[in-house]
Amino acid sequence: MKPAAELCRKYREDGWWRDGTFLDDLRRRAAEQPGKTALIGRLVAQGQTDLIDYAELSRQTSSIVAGLADLGVQPGEFIGVQLHDCWEMFPLTLACLQSGVKIATVPPQYRIAALEYIFGLTGARLFITKAELYGGQPPEVASALAGKIGLPERVVVVGGGGPAGTLSFEEQFLAGQDRHGAGQPGQDRQAGPGTDPDEPFLLLFTSGTTGANKAAMHSQNTLYAGIRGYAEALDLDDTLVAITPHTNMHYAGLVTTMLTGRVLGSTADSAE
Repeated sequence: MKPAAELCRKYREDGWWRDGTFLDDLRRRAAEQPGKTALIGRLVAQGQTDLIDYAELSRQTSSIVAGLADLGVQPGEFIGVQLHDCWEMFPLTLACLQSGVKIATVPPQYRIAALEYIFGLTGARLFITKAELYGGQPPEVASALAGKIGLPERVVVVGGGGPAGTLSFEEQFLAGQDRHGAGQPGQDRQAGPGTDPDEPFLLLFTSGTTGANKAAMHSQNTLYAGIRGYAEALDLDDTLVAITPHTNMHYAGLVTTMLTGRVLGSTADSAE
């Protein structure tokens, strides 16, 4: 539910909220600085580093938008995401915004009880994860949940190794950029309700140490207000290269690296 119109007006007057979106930030950077590095993705065990510029990030975002539509994910629906700190989370988040799809992030150490609670709460039909996380196998957990509560209906695995019946993230969302007709940098294939900066889109969960995991819902503007505050206090600009030890499934990882980088036009560094 959106906040009252009077609060929205006051936050805008005070400069803490804005009419623009993180997608607008991406479009602007892709148009003005297409070759600048937007993301650094490190696979530590393999000794691999991927550099993704703003033009490529924009293309990936458009391709994932198309991949979500191909799977029948509708604006306003949730997807569940449980990942390592991989760079794929960054274009996925932007694509969900563009599609009007809401995201429920699941900390990587969560197991079946917490996942059942989260899927029951959100009704998420799609689950994006890794073949293995912290010694657990989320695709197998998802299969057990599907048999018990009927959710999730589809499982997409990042980085390969998914069991039979799962989809490959790379094949479903990235390898088919030409097939999906991903546009030029900064162009949208589809624009959904998520382009409204006041519309809640991100569900973050507490650790559950005092009871059931509590869910905090964020809009682009509730996140932007925090970004603006610490960016000004710390005098951050587009020269920033940000990395954090916190998981991208939490606020500190997702917002202070990925979304802050989009606002500033800086670089986010992600390692797994």
